[in-house]
Amino acid sequence: STKHLKFNTTESANRVVRVERGGEVTWHGPGQLVAYPILNLNHLKKDLHWLASNLEQSVIDTLRLYNISGERSSVNTGVWVG
Repeated sequence: STKHLKFNTTESANRVVRVERGGEVTWHGPGQLVAYPILNLNHLKKDLHWLASNLEQSVIDTLRLYNISGERSSVNTGVWVG
């Protein structure tokens, strides 16, 4: 649904793509890299915070291989560069 959007989609220069992923509205801006891993949680610890933390650390470790410094935010989930 578009009921949570804070702008009129017909008057916006931004493209709006509707997907069935659960949750509400997610905004992805220019230059933002987004990954949606598909995992069988029956083979992992069933704890969302544990999973998010481990995914973030995997991204930080991968960035380090390319001499890019990534870090976590104390407010937002994800890895931040720059």
